[in-house]
Amino acid sequence: MSTPAAPSASAILDVINKEITGIQLLWEAVNGMYFRAASRPGIEALADDVPALYRLMQTAMMESLLIRIARLMDPSVSGRGEGHKPNLSLARLVEQQESLKGICDGLKAQWSTSALESVRNKYLSHNDLGRSQSEEHTLNIPLTGDDVVTVENMVVALREFRVAANREILQSTHLDAGLIQQIARECETINDSLRAGNVLFNLLSDHAFLQKAWTDTEAADAIRNKPC
Repeated sequence: MSTPAAPSASAILDVINKEITGIQLLWEAVNGMYFRAASRPGIEALADDVPALYRLMQTAMMESLLIRIARLMDPSVSGRGEGHKPNLSLARLVEQQESLKGICDGLKAQWSTSALESVRNKYLSHNDLGRSQSEEHTLNIPLTGDDVVTVENMVVALREFRVAANREILQSTHLDAGLIQQIARECETINDSLRAGNVLFNLLSDHAFLQKAWTDTEAADAIRNKPC
């Protein structure tokens, strides 16, 4: 049986472009909803109003973000011999476009010298038994402020890698500002909606009409949720 031809550099880059876009959007979302929450009082109030859900959402987004970055740092293949399988990683692209090796090596060094690689190995890829037995069980990922800065730096570096790769392979520029601005706008929309709701709630006690509408809504909800 003949071995399938390896995909071209442009074919690999097409998928890596999409992966890096997903990473960028996740970072913009988690950054806007959590790390910049102090500048958005509506969103910040979620930490007090729905703390469990708010933190679970943060954990879910950070886990997805970290594992997506980690996968791009993987070697070009996994496994050995006939059972090996190709990975969608920067190393796979570098095999087809050696001129990208320098910037790829810089990204890998930044990743491997940070605490993020350990987080991937002990928390995300599998449950490290020794760690699980020695630490209190928690759903949160143990990230410090410095780790968050490293995540942001990795996102920036991946974006720079994509710029270089598109220039080298496709002789073109990959545009992504529109998607980033969309996430920023949506974070602001959530913030404005939450602030408006808070203002309305505070006005209820001073306005009989609003108070009645609120009471009627609660009564209707109670009827809908009443067990049959």
